[in-house]
Amino acid sequence: MSDQTDSQGRVWLVRRVTTGMGGYTDTLSVWTPSTGTLQDLNVTANYGYSGGQFILSPDGKRALYLSDYGGDKLKIDTVTAAVSKLTQLEGASSGAIANDGTVWFSTYSQLARINADDTVTKFNTGAGRLKGFDLNNPGVLWGADSSTVYRVNASTGAVTSTTMGNIASVVLATSGGLNVVTYEFLVSGNRPSYLSYLK
Repeated sequence: MSDQTDSQGRVWLVRRVTTGMGGYTDTLSVWTPSTGTLQDLNVTANYGYSGGQFILSPDGKRALYLSDYGGDKLKIDTVTAAVSKLTQLEGASSGAIANDGTVWFSTYSQLARINADDTVTKFNTGAGRLKGFDLNNPGVLWGADSSTVYRVNASTGAVTSTTMGNIASVVLATSGGLNVVTYEFLVSGNRPSYLSYLK
């Protein structure tokens, strides 16, 4: 299930539908919370064995679905419901999609981008696990690992990093930037946590 709504206020999800006699099928669906309407889309794909993740563009008009454990990677136009499979994302551990539909992904700690002609540009750097494009500055892509936050210039691919310590959680801020929760271990056994805001 997507952790944010699209440009029409809808939630995207993959749900399991019973087909009788103990059988089931997974289907791509859209839920409109304001009306309670659940619409199944006729998209044939391998959605993986244990689910996956949806990543929406900052404007909510595009989405990626990255399945777990060998399933398909999908690019979705949330306005028209057009879906295409992205074979270039094989092995991708995380991804992000820009407002213009450009897809970025991270695989084996290497940052990469799918170009308009479907070729892939690989950069000589990593950016951790991608968290998504900045919600106020769509030219910035954020990533993080267990101790570092990465800020990617989407125009040039240049990456700047900020060492934060032990990172517990990273969330895109609705006003732009990134909220980061870190923690430390003290000799006393206490584990204080800290909230930081990066732009």
